[in-house]
Amino acid sequence: AQTLPPNIPNAAIPISRTRISNVALRVNQSRGVTFGENLARMVPLKERTNELMGEPGQPVTANDEVAFPGSWKYNSQIYIQQSNPLPASINGIVYRLGVGDNNPANGRS
Repeated sequence: AQTLPPNIPNAAIPISRTRISNVALRVNQSRGVTFGENLARMVPLKERTNELMGEPGQPVTANDEVAFPGSWKYNSQIYIQQSNPLPASINGIVYRLGVGDNNPANGRS
């Protein structure tokens, strides 16, 4: 799954770079969920809680905020993937968005 690029109504700069820094995912009875800014840089959602070593992980129901490995770009998006035959139910996603960087290397100030 992939989110749509953010739409910032009444923005002072209609086209500016954005960066997603944190993501809160609400999952229900899920395992093996990964997320990232593209399919090449996916990070697993922490799912082990109190299982002993050697025991299979149990499906997780949680609302966790995690750091997101995003970079500054014009169309920030979040990719969510489940590539294993395990249950995955994403009930909600909220993210923290930074707008407009002032890095002179990007050609704008």
